[in-house]
Amino acid sequence: FSLWDRPNGSLSGVMVGDGFIQLGKWRIGEAGPYQDPLDHLSFSHQGGQTPMILNSSGTEHQGPRQDWSTWGLPINASEGLTCGPKFIQLGLWRIGTVSDVYLHFTHQGGQRTMAYHKGGSHYQGPSDDATMWLDWLYPVGCTNGQLPPTVVTTSTTTVTTTVTQTPAPPAPPCDIATACPGISFGDRFVQIGRYRIGAFDDNHLSISNGDDLGKTPQVFQSDGTLIGSTSDFSLWDRPNGSLSGVMVGD
Repeated sequence: FSLWDRPNGSLSGVMVGDGFIQLGKWRIGEAGPYQDPLDHLSFSHQGGQTPMILNSSGTEHQGPRQDWSTWGLPINASEGLTCGPKFIQLGLWRIGTVSDVYLHFTHQGGQRTMAYHKGGSHYQGPSDDATMWLDWLYPVGCTNGQLPPTVVTTSTTTVTTTVTQTPAPPAPPCDIATACPGISFGDRFVQIGRYRIGAFDDNHLSISNGDDLGKTPQVFQSDGTLIGSTSDFSLWDRPNGSLSGVMVGD
């Protein structure tokens, strides 16, 4: 169930919403009871099952289960992807890699909840190492599909001197390839460094590594169950494409 047998090509079946990304019939996104507080990252299928959720405290909880889904959230073309070098950001969660050896799932609160190794193993949290929220090392390149906003400072002298800060004009859409190196998209998958996360088919969501000895450390099934390390379910026969035409939510 690897994703590396697919050639590079155009973007298809990928949509981004407020705190979630949709890959075919799968969504990965931040979720909470009645969507408040949003302290979990869920992997949910359109059919109703959630095979796994990650908690901001650093713990993992497996399915089958029918809660913590993001399928009640709308698609709206007014937003865009938030990302940086080799990571994507979904609300308060970041999914990324530093050296292409591990794929990390980390929360802004400081916990690394899950790390997948290219050899097929995975390491559960809680852990406060390898967080992708060290902004000086992993700055945001795109915020909601645009370059990060800047602040313009102006001074006006009357009887007293006052300093006002006003937002700069809206930034143009950013180029993902330039602003978020290591991030690309294709047919129902997102590529983060040498990892791909995507829909192998309607019933399987795969996380696979593209190195020669790379494995597929995790497969999520539409019945709410998981498959561990395998050499199958690869996504690496699909081509990469641009982010143009991606629909997003609010």
